[in-house]
Amino acid sequence: SENTARWIFREACIKHNADGATWRAWAQMEAEQGQVGDYESENTARWIFREACIKHNADGATWRAWAQMEAEQGQVGDYESENTARWIFREACIKHNADSNTWRAWAQMEAEQGQVGDYESENTARWIFREACIKHNANGATWLAWAQIEAEQDQVGDYKSENTARWIFREACIKHNADDATWLAWAQMEAEQGQVGDYKSENTARWIFREACIKHNADSNTWLAWAQMEAEQGQVGDYESENTARW
Repeated sequence: SENTARWIFREACIKHNADGATWRAWAQMEAEQGQVGDYESENTARWIFREACIKHNADGATWRAWAQMEAEQGQVGDYESENTARWIFREACIKHNADSNTWRAWAQMEAEQGQVGDYESENTARWIFREACIKHNANGATWLAWAQIEAEQDQVGDYKSENTARWIFREACIKHNADDATWLAWAQMEAEQGQVGDYKSENTARWIFREACIKHNADSNTWLAWAQMEAEQGQVGDYESENTARW
């Protein structure tokens, strides 16, 4: 039926070279309509996602939505089985240069599947995170997720030990220009570890907060957290005393 949502989506995607976001919205609409379908049935969500990604070079967000839909359908699968979530994520990241958010979603799915693994074992969460961050210039949110998974695995570690939470946070913030949320999480982790420290001691919570705010132009949330930490430490201070909550 001409001019219906289905007709418009198909017309846009098949005949007018629509972008990834349009293909993705079409597939998601079909899934919401209960038409997940299969890969042989034209115009079902599965058919649309595959068509978009394999034949029309869709963006990372579309690959990610496809993989996540398969996971929700219980099709996590394995890396040899085409069209399963695992196959889709690997295809997107390794062969189609997917974005950081897709790498992160892949790693998080593996962690949820109990496959935190190790750095030598390909396709485990740890391997994926390292691959994304060190080799594919991942964004701050991906570095942060990597550090958090190591902390959850009791691998806070130290700054000399590669792949520990501490090493990851420092690498992200000092060498890879991480975002404010990553600096904030790093400082908070150190405070939780009892390393509030002082401003002259590198890698303590105080040093991290000051570095983030004064030298890296951190956002309001980071400044607020810094002030709150000082207040909790009894350093409300005065406006002339540098690094107190009032200052």
